[in-house]
Amino acid sequence: MAHFSSMAHAAENLPDETTSTGSGIKLNRQFLQLRPDPTGPQHDAREPGYFWGRLKWKLGYREIRPDAVLYSSVYKRFAAEKVQHYYEAKAYRAENLSKHGKLQQYYGQELQGPPASA
Repeated sequence: MAHFSSMAHAAENLPDETTSTGSGIKLNRQFLQLRPDPTGPQHDAREPGYFWGRLKWKLGYREIRPDAVLYSSVYKRFAAEKVQHYYEAKAYRAENLSKHGKLQQYYGQELQGPPASA
């Protein structure tokens, strides 16, 4: 699942027609309204599904290294009490970031598994 404000942030930082070569992505601000709000609605490319919502695309996550560099907006999103996910408002806890060294304080036992027995 992708986070829209991260995608918007990335789109804004890609080469565009204003580069010295004039090449790159052309953004039409009439249709693409960038609102860099780290607490904005969660994007889920699997929703609403197909066949009238009865079937969903397979859930998949990108692998994120535990020492990966993250946008500052990711930390702000984690710190927010709730963000709007497709059908509900809840804390943002991306499963594929559960092992990231700088985000450990946001995860409880539910994603880290049971404690190792002695």
